[in-house]
Amino acid sequence: MNPIDAVREKLEACFIYNSYASPEDRKLTGVSMLSQVWIEVPAWYFWLHDVPGVFMLEAVHADLLEHEGVSYDSSRFTLRWFPPLDLGLLSLFSVEERCLRSSVLFDSTGTPRHEQLSVIRGGYFKCALLECHFSRRDDTVVMLLSTTRSSPPPGETRREEYCTALFQSLAGMYSLYAKSAPESCNSFRKAGGEAALQALVFSKGDPEAAGNFMRAYLGGHRLDSGRRPAVEGNWRRLAPVKPETMGSSGCGCCCGQ
Repeated sequence: MNPIDAVREKLEACFIYNSYASPEDRKLTGVSMLSQVWIEVPAWYFWLHDVPGVFMLEAVHADLLEHEGVSYDSSRFTLRWFPPLDLGLLSLFSVEERCLRSSVLFDSTGTPRHEQLSVIRGGYFKCALLECHFSRRDDTVVMLLSTTRSSPPPGETRREEYCTALFQSLAGMYSLYAKSAPESCNSFRKAGGEAALQALVFSKGDPEAAGNFMRAYLGGHRLDSGRRPAVEGNWRRLAPVKPETMGSSGCGCCCGQ
């Protein structure tokens, strides 16, 4: 299986599994609803409990990486955030993006109309890059979130916080699916504060190998273990949840309520 299909398969398995979670467990993940975007590459919309607007995660590159004899199915995603119209958040975007968001290109769900997606995918509403690296040897998964501040705070700080919330929600969903919380949480901020990198590693098998892969992949970036995120408690509550205790009949697809 090629890397892009392998990553799609793993993420969809996680999302489908989460569709059977109880409302309480879904709230712990942070995701209130998600929907597949029907385009030529893996893509999804996400609605979060505590962040307004809608996120769009779209695969833009995939590759098979090798490190110390282990192969990783790897994919990079563009993360877009579409703000609501009524909370004063449009000021965080360019004039052109404000006009697009206020136009008929978007429907009542806050997402672009399907026939207009090509316009939005032309470079608008980008707020971060997200990467997933799945080991072919064991259950190791490395997730990375990269954000760049192109304008002064507080606007860019808020966008970074919202993207971090989506990243952490994906970690919650994966904790429930893999029955394991992340083994490590690391971060890096470039001098001057304009760029930040966050990393999560899931690895019940060989966390040292996962750490070696991450350090080799990131090159000169020194990741700081720093303060653990507040939502880590939710991840650890989700990890031991057993399928037979999941209170929803599910929908058998990548969605929820």
